[in-house]
Amino acid sequence: MSDVSVLVGGIAGDGINEAGATISRLFNRLGYYVYMYYDYPSRVKGGHNFAIIRASSQKISALSDRVDAVLALNQDTFDFHQ
Repeated sequence: MSDVSVLVGGIAGDGINEAGATISRLFNRLGYYVYMYYDYPSRVKGGHNFAIIRASSQKISALSDRVDAVLALNQDTFDFHQ
């Protein structure tokens, strides 16, 4: 694997940012460079939030225009990001 992007999405307050941070730490510990973007959190609990993690074997400084995997914790995430 040289470059991969993962999107995690779900309801605000369900740990979306922590899930993203955990995936980022996993890739980093495997020796990859990591770039992570948190969607600005919803001010209303229950609104949609997501995080995108990009991991690469080479230095990176931005997200990719593609997402390789989606971890959808609710149907809205799937519908919104398909």
